[in-house]
Amino acid sequence: DPRCADGYTGSFCAQCDTKYYRVGQQCYACEGDESGAFTVVLAAVVFFGLIAIFIFCLNEHILDQVVSLLIVAQQLIHIGSGASSRFDISVQKAYALLSLVLFDFEFIRPGCNMGVIPFRNVYA
Repeated sequence: DPRCADGYTGSFCAQCDTKYYRVGQQCYACEGDESGAFTVVLAAVVFFGLIAIFIFCLNEHILDQVVSLLIVAQQLIHIGSGASSRFDISVQKAYALLSLVLFDFEFIRPGCNMGVIPFRNVYA
């Protein structure tokens, strides 16, 4: 859309253009390696491996504490990621990486690795 700034497209310029990815409310150009699929697989293996270890190796009382800490961490990361758009890009990227705890995989830059997936295709 010629009315949008570089990297933005769509209604009200609210979407990231092809070869751009979103961090918070900003769109950034894709650069560097495109190892997003490997990152997702590795993150999933590590995450579910840790869950299996916790379930089978920890007693019930400690497992309750670990789950409680995970819930608190999720809340803090969600609050921080919402406010991170006011900080520089390194803080925004750190919160994007921490968003893995929220099961949010934006940090792999889906706009760079998979192209744009229309909302209606995902939820229709």
